[in-house]
Amino acid sequence: MTLAVLIALLLSTPALSAQVDPRGEYRTIGTAHFRVHFAPAHEALARRAAAYAETAWTQLAAELVVPDVPVELLVTDNVDVSNGFATPFPTNRITIFALPPSFVPELRHYDDWLQLVITHELAHIFHLDRARGLWALGRRIFGRNPVLLPNALLPSWVIEGLAVHYETKLTGAGRLASTEFPMLARTAALLDAVPPPDAWSLTTSRFPLGQHAYGYGSMLMHQLAGSGDKLGMGAFVESVAGHPIPFRVNRAVKASFGISVADAFAQYRDSLERTLHDVRAWSARDTVRRRTASGMTWFAAQPRWETDSTILVAVNDGEDVSGLYRAHVSAHDISLTRLDRRNSLDANVPMPGGGVVYAQLDYDDPFTLRSRLWRGVPGGDQEQIPGTTRLQLPDTRVADGAIVAVRLVAGSSELVRVATDGAVSILAASSLDTAYTEPRWHPAGHSVVALRLLRGGVQEIVVLDTIGTITHTISSQRGISAVPTFTPDGTRVVWASDQLGNHQLFIAALGDCTRGCVPRALTLSPTGIGSPSVSPDGSRIAALEYSLQGARLVIVPMHEGYALNDLPRLPHSAPYAQTSRTGPVQPVTTASTPYSALRQLWPRWWMPLVGEGADGGLTYGASTSGVDILGRHAWTAQATVHPSRGDIEGSAAYRLSSLPRAGAWQPFVDVSGVQTADRFFVFDSARRNLGELNRTSRFFNAGVTFARPRVRTSSSLTIGTQLESRRYSTSPEALITRLDPLFARGRQTPGVFVAGSWGNVMRAGRAISLEDGVNVSGTVQHRWKSGNEERSSWRGTGVLRGYKAVDWGGFSRHALAARVSGGVTDRHSSTELSIGGASGALAELVPGVMVGDPSRLFPVRGFTPGVQRGSRAIAASAEYRAPLSLVARGVGLVPLFLDRISMSVFTDAGRAWCGSDVRGTPAESALCFLPGSRDGWLASVGTELSLDLGVQWDVPYRVRIGAAQPVARPGDVSRRGSIYFTLGTSF
Repeated sequence: MTLAVLIALLLSTPALSAQVDPRGEYRTIGTAHFRVHFAPAHEALARRAAAYAETAWTQLAAELVVPDVPVELLVTDNVDVSNGFATPFPTNRITIFALPPSFVPELRHYDDWLQLVITHELAHIFHLDRARGLWALGRRIFGRNPVLLPNALLPSWVIEGLAVHYETKLTGAGRLASTEFPMLARTAALLDAVPPPDAWSLTTSRFPLGQHAYGYGSMLMHQLAGSGDKLGMGAFVESVAGHPIPFRVNRAVKASFGISVADAFAQYRDSLERTLHDVRAWSARDTVRRRTASGMTWFAAQPRWETDSTILVAVNDGEDVSGLYRAHVSAHDISLTRLDRRNSLDANVPMPGGGVVYAQLDYDDPFTLRSRLWRGVPGGDQEQIPGTTRLQLPDTRVADGAIVAVRLVAGSSELVRVATDGAVSILAASSLDTAYTEPRWHPAGHSVVALRLLRGGVQEIVVLDTIGTITHTISSQRGISAVPTFTPDGTRVVWASDQLGNHQLFIAALGDCTRGCVPRALTLSPTGIGSPSVSPDGSRIAALEYSLQGARLVIVPMHEGYALNDLPRLPHSAPYAQTSRTGPVQPVTTASTPYSALRQLWPRWWMPLVGEGADGGLTYGASTSGVDILGRHAWTAQATVHPSRGDIEGSAAYRLSSLPRAGAWQPFVDVSGVQTADRFFVFDSARRNLGELNRTSRFFNAGVTFARPRVRTSSSLTIGTQLESRRYSTSPEALITRLDPLFARGRQTPGVFVAGSWGNVMRAGRAISLEDGVNVSGTVQHRWKSGNEERSSWRGTGVLRGYKAVDWGGFSRHALAARVSGGVTDRHSSTELSIGGASGALAELVPGVMVGDPSRLFPVRGFTPGVQRGSRAIAASAEYRAPLSLVARGVGLVPLFLDRISMSVFTDAGRAWCGSDVRGTPAESALCFLPGSRDGWLASVGTELSLDLGVQWDVPYRVRIGAAQPVARPGDVSRRGSIYFTLGTSF
């Protein structure tokens, strides 16, 4: 195995990404069915989580067969996003990020967000853990092998649909009791474009991306669960868990619910269509015409008026990364101009005197993702505002530029003020039962309007004075309210609410609130409209209206509004429950103990391996691994044996991820060992085969990787040491005496290496390629040789990649891409540089059966891998990449989804050779070709068709089908072209 492959193993075990923070002290609380892990600062939240987990266990146990226990449950607060995830592998585990979705209006319908997310994730564990029949027998033999989880092989619309069904059924709140998913379906039905189940993949590039699986999947599963005299959801889970072919979704649905997926979907679509006449009649009551901007789709957030004719809005249109746009509002048109890049979508607020204040996410280290406030001039200089960590949704006071914003805290959010001198003070404190979000200043600067979220599902729009006292309550309801804002005269408040069945704009006069506010509806959009911002002259409201392609910026004239007692609720939308089903929570009082990873690291599974040995024969073995829920410790091991030759190959690796930060960099410690077996043929000067040279190599590696990921750049540096041990034998045995003496005595070679990378490439949501940036990486190694000759050797390789996006039409931008790689070794090196073949990615279809191509340092398509080798190598590629079609469909219930089709035209060139200082006599070099053999440049041209697939419906893969034709080659290399199939990207 080459050093480059070893370093790749070090750097990818496990991947560096913002997940759980393994550093620092953690504690554990044990309950009947859970082991709840938490940092000491989050103990109160963790004790609530433990209580809710046991409640959800009791509820789900009445519906489904109970899973293996204990379930590991982690409560963590290292990222400023609201999320959670569950996995049944290697043991049943749930991770909850301790941040309520108070800043995501479509997820706000909860009585207690912690109860809701735990119920959802535990439903996944009950569902995915279940195995019967042959699957259960396999689990007894192979342990918790990930391929023996039959329900995990279902499409995500079933998996997520079932969990959302239970989150609402068991808590009375959640997404199926809210208006978001009906809004999604209603919008599609109005345009006769309701997507069928084969379009509900998590890998789709169509708006609203994964919400297809969550939205349509949950609505269909909920309909199935509540329809007729059927066996029900529990029977469905058991049916899949015991059937030899779990991919047969339709069979399980018919057996459990008495109807096919197609017929159930047809019934659901028909129920939507029956309401459309009433929906259109309802929206026809809205007689105030609004204007819509062109050219904006996908996702947008928080429009803010800059002047009476310009609006700032954050947009992610799928063709570019998120950015700040300026909308120019004229008498005839609303046009958008891109100003700046943004890491995330949040408010961009004009400052007095010019410039903007905004919030965006960025990584502190591989584990920590935080929101901070920035200020700057659009298109000009930007600077971070000190002391604003975890702040978002800012608003500036006109008089002096003082900022009010939301500060995220574990389990809640509060309001803070940022004074002009940078001092941050609390305006409205939070608790685990009360959160604040979306503040806006009064035009006079003496008060703030904001949204207050109370446990029990009540959402209030309140006005607070500058010391945090609530002076007015504009609205109080069980339902979703969002983005309240004052009118310029300060006498009224405009906000969005879904009390009519989806999001509409409302207005209320502040003076009426002494007797109870009397809100009036400003819009009756059939699809939904929100995020209002009132123009400086008070005559118009900028807002975002939902559409089939995404958010649209609209301008709504200010008017008197519609009396609510004259308006029915939008058809096909059930009213919210008037009372909460969530009672008082009694936190678990069990004493906590120090966190221990040992129990979780014990191997719980193994996988049989079948591979190919050095002589082409089969090898047999096994692999296993372990990782704790924090990711603090991770290990993997595998071994294979060649039955006839006795060759043993294998590897083992361990990573420690809990070291303290080293300045801006996060260190990871890796230790690994690898043993490989290789075979080479040896030729004499007459090119006669003298026999074979067999090599057994052992590599023991230890390294420290320093990583600094950012949203816009990524850097890493690995410093390591390696001990290489090589033993040689020949067949016939006497041949070894004719070769270099090192082959007879073998060697042990200590060494050191340094590897680094830096990149600033971007990738838009629908992009077919990396775009607009460069990535550079390199490795340098030095080895000391043992034995009498005290020689040393060195090796260096480097790769430079560059990308440029061009807007030439299509569903995404086109791209120009180039790659140059080079390598050199000295005269004492015994590790060759190999050239040729296609570069890509490997995937294991079944244990031991690999498809695709590995990532290669020196690829030249159209030639076989290793067609040249030597001590010097260089290769270059240039590609033009173009989008062809955005398909975003599957084929019925076949477990395959085709998202995008693209193509590329390429040219490759390269050469590998041995320097004059490397060659010995012709018979002495097993790593260099004979003088004059295969010596010269290789070059090819060709084209590739790339298919972006969702394998097993939702697992993304890129499949490349290519044809390459050599155009330059040495005389003894074949001129025949090749047609090839591989996976991944070329670079």
